[in-house]
Amino acid sequence: MHPIILTKEMKVLVIGGGQAAKTKLNKLLQCYSDITCLSIGFKETIIKSHAKCIEGNFYTQHVDFFLEYDIIYLSLPYPNERPKQDFFMDIVSQLISRGKLLSVSSKPELGNFITPATRTDGRVTVCVTTAEKYPKRSVELAERFIKIVNTE
Repeated sequence: MHPIILTKEMKVLVIGGGQAAKTKLNKLLQCYSDITCLSIGFKETIIKSHAKCIEGNFYTQHVDFFLEYDIIYLSLPYPNERPKQDFFMDIVSQLISRGKLLSVSSKPELGNFITPATRTDGRVTVCVTTAEKYPKRSVELAERFIKIVNTE
């Protein structure tokens, strides 16, 4: 594992309209302005955000739809039905083979990156990860570290 911080504006796609997508979107809006969300339905806060919302079903999209994006967050539950699992895995495989940055919230091991818990105080950015094993713990630690930085 090798952490990086991206320094250029990138085109971001968040797939999903539920809580996982909302959580990712809230952090992404602090860093990126070109964000699109794809879902069959959206939480009200996603609709009111500055992200472009496209109503659509992930499972009916052709891989070409995803290729215009640099970073893709697949924030959907892993499907239970075999045909959807096959589609899910095929899209994941194709996107990674085409060099896309892909985060898969329901199965982080399928993607090629994870997002650490990040906190910034204006002078310092703190990133913490537990390799997606304990995301709440990562958030707690990042918040604790940023408080330490602020007291020095």
